[in-house]
Amino acid sequence: LAKYIRTLGYNARAHHAKNYEAIMPVCIMAAGLGELSRTGDSAIHPRLGFRHKVAAVTTDLPLAPDQPLDFGLLDFCRVCKKCADNCPNEAISFDEDPIEYNGYLRWNSDFRKCTEFRTTNEEGSSCGTCMKVCPWNSKE
Repeated sequence: LAKYIRTLGYNARAHHAKNYEAIMPVCIMAAGLGELSRTGDSAIHPRLGFRHKVAAVTTDLPLAPDQPLDFGLLDFCRVCKKCADNCPNEAISFDEDPIEYNGYLRWNSDFRKCTEFRTTNEEGSSCGTCMKVCPWNSKE
C-alpha cells in the first residue's frame, strides 16, 4: 500500500512488526478499529478482541478521517479486571479509573514489569495471560 501511494506522488511509510515508527494502539483508536484495554498497551476490536495483527501506513495523501470507536470497553474494563486478577507479574492496574495520557485515557499499568516478565520467565519469552482471560477475546 505504501509503495502504491508513493507511485501517486505522496510520501508514505509502512509500519509493521519490528519496523514501527508509530504507536499502534493509538493508530488503532484513531482509525476507529478498537479501544484501549485495561492492559494499557493493547487495543481491542469489538468483534476480534485481541486477535488481530496491526500494521499501518502514514502518508501525506489527503484522506477523510475515521472517527474513534466507542463500544463500551472503558466501562467494561472498569468492572471486569480479569486481566489484572490473572497477571502473573501484577503489572496490570486495578485502578477504578484510567488516567489521561497524551490526550487519551489509559490505565496506569506497569509496562516495564510486563516486558521484564515476558522476556525473562522460565517458560520462554511470552505470556499472553491477559489476552487469554479477556472476555472480549472469546471465540464465541
